[in-house]
Amino acid sequence: MRAHRALACTFAPQEVIRNRTGGKESDRLDTDDPDRPAEEDAVVEAIDDVSIAVKQNVSDQEDLLSELGRIRHDRAAGVPLQESIGGAGQPRALVLLNRVTKRLTLGSARLRRALVTSLVQEGESVNSVARRFEVTHQRISSILRRNKGS
Repeated sequence: MRAHRALACTFAPQEVIRNRTGGKESDRLDTDDPDRPAEEDAVVEAIDDVSIAVKQNVSDQEDLLSELGRIRHDRAAGVPLQESIGGAGQPRALVLLNRVTKRLTLGSARLRRALVTSLVQEGESVNSVARRFEVTHQRISSILRRNKGS
């Protein structure tokens, strides 16, 4: 098995990350941030997006644990499932789980694209990036092609 390199990362301080409201320009890092690159940096933006997603997920995961515990308690007490999970609509536990999963899926995809693109732009070969990410060179080429269209 191949050893993985640990990456040292620093994140923007809390006060420079603004609350996200739906992908508007105001969602970017605070312009007074001394760590902000002069030009837009897709990797920094992707890291900030993942950081925000993780922070939002903490609250949803706590709610999810509480909801799952309540449902489990109800089931052990013999409460009918329809009564325990509520009336019509998707059960709250699934809504929370889907929200957490979607945030991480979207954030990881954006970070992966930004990392791949930046590594290749900095001169790393497609084959080297593929080995680093443990995927085929065709997958890296696909990410690069898709990123050109963005």
